[in-house]
Amino acid sequence: MPEGFYSTALLLCLAATLACGAAFALVYGMQRLYVLHRMAGLARQSRHLYRALQAEMHDIEALRLAQHDARNELVVLQGFLERDRPEEAAAYLEELLRREQGRADGP
Repeated sequence: MPEGFYSTALLLCLAATLACGAAFALVYGMQRLYVLHRMAGLARQSRHLYRALQAEMHDIEALRLAQHDARNELVVLQGFLERDRPEEAAAYLEELLRREQGRADGP
């Protein structure tokens, strides 16, 4: 073999090893950036879904309270009618309708 063959081969092997390491580092860095970008997107989506869930829970609670109020109002009407006080039942019903119309018209 020529005199500088082994040292040249060794240098080529070292250069190839360094190139492979650099390529690996580049691929790893790109993969890491992709994963971080994807995680940020998932975090944004999670926050959006959480806010939407909170809004839905608020709406459900508002409906539950409205149902509770309506049930109480029906019990009051039932009490007037059971005690044979239809005029008071009619006045109470008119007040409920007037109040409901005021809510529908807005503030």
